[in-house]
Amino acid sequence: MFHLSLSRSVSAALTLALLGALAAVAEDVAAKAEAPKVSATTPALTLAEKKQIKAIEGNLDYYVGSMKEHCGFAPTVVWSTFIADKKFEGPGSTIASACQGAIQGAIEICQDADGGPAFKAKVKQLRCSHVADRKKTGLAIVDGAFDVHVTIDDTGAGSKPAAYLAPDRSAAVRFLEKNL
Repeated sequence: MFHLSLSRSVSAALTLALLGALAAVAEDVAAKAEAPKVSATTPALTLAEKKQIKAIEGNLDYYVGSMKEHCGFAPTVVWSTFIADKKFEGPGSTIASACQGAIQGAIEICQDADGGPAFKAKVKQLRCSHVADRKKTGLAIVDGAFDVHVTIDDTGAGSKPAAYLAPDRSAAVRFLEKNL
């Protein structure tokens, strides 16, 4: 009889401990769910930045539709990389122009009888992002993504406006033909 009541005590203690641990985990999960989604490296967008993004996306609409039609997915502009480095200087179409060359190259490859199947087999996403280091500007295929890295050419101190250094359509086509 004594053994039975000891087992119940131990069982009750274990049950209480388990319930306490589950409650702590639930509180932690709830706190993380309520945490802001914007990190320190991706600052919240200002109204001006939101308007610029809409304008840029408007400039890319034709290419987004064409890429969906021919390649099976839409390109992605990684806005956080442009926003984090505050690289919205100049007219809104500069980011669209920087990303557009590689998008056009991808569309051209997707329209090709041999290139289309090769592209679709190896690439599931096209990402256009800003890189601070101009030496990292270029194209890459990594983990199923066709990465387009662009940067601001601000070497023309004062006399000429900053412009994006980015691959054009023919550079993207040559890269894809070589790497697919």
